Amino acid sequence: MFAQANQILYTSLGEVVISPKEYGFGPRVISNIYENGVGVITFDAPLTELSNEMFFGQGELLSVTLPDGLESIGDMAFAATSITEIAIPQTVTAIKDFAFMDCNHLSKFSGKFASEDGRCLVVGDELRSIATAGLISYTIPEGVAKVGMNLLSADTDIEEIVLPSTVKSVEMSAFENYDSIERIVLNEGLEEIGGFAFNSPNIVDMTIPSTVKYIGDALFFHNFALERLIMLPTVPPEMAERFMLWGEDDVMDRVIVVPQHSVELYRNADCWRKYKNIIVGNEEV
Repeated sequence: MFAQANQILYTSLGEVVISPKEYGFGPRVISNIYENGVGVITFDAPLTELSNEMFFGQGELLSVTLPDGLESIGDMAFAATSITEIAIPQTVTAIKDFAFMDCNHLSKFSGKFASEDGRCLVVGDELRSIATAGLISYTIPEGVAKVGMNLLSADTDIEEIVLPSTVKSVEMSAFENYDSIERIVLNEGLEEIGGFAFNSPNIVDMTIPSTVKYIGDALFFHNFALERLIMLPTVPPEMAERFMLWGEDDVMDRVIVVPQHSVELYRNADCWRKYKNIIVGNEEV
């Protein structure tokens, strides 16, 4: 399932030789050949770490077999490649941010940290990546407590994301700049939402659960489609210091619906008061 400790195996579009980015430390490449439909990169010592951006932007890269004994996958190591699936060795202890960002063809993770359905990498209780190829709607697995940053590929077709009730926090920019997303379902139990978390232009439906205690800045900064935001917390959530929901000139024809008995609390709360003219109450909220 995995390569020798000092090798990486790969396939590529047109069988081109893929050259990893090298730094002045760690094992060095001593051979990189493509024969009989397989590329073989050989290092002068066992490879325990994939450096940051090691294969970044190599769009011809189709598949990779990682070495047994690998311990760490660096920031953006496979970002913007064309890999379709990848197996993570059991020896890996760390996967850094954005390791698989913009892998538009990625449909399956296996090995360590892979979810049961093969669509997610979950390190500890933090969701680090979603393999989005072929998905229109996706429910994040139960057990995830933290949703990490920039989870999806740039050209994802996903229209709906559902978070489980185990999620306590959504990190900054988790679902930022994804044109296809129209609906994100949040469940009770969520407590914190980072800045720009839902800053995608076409989200049309959003309900903030009653358990949310904190919301970061510019939650929907470049969103033009969400006209009705439903807030279930009876006490206005704490806000980032320079809090905005939308751009300053982007609040016309929008409505923030809050529990009827909390209308004045929202209208007079720090940061929320700038939206007092569009805050309305609803007995059913």
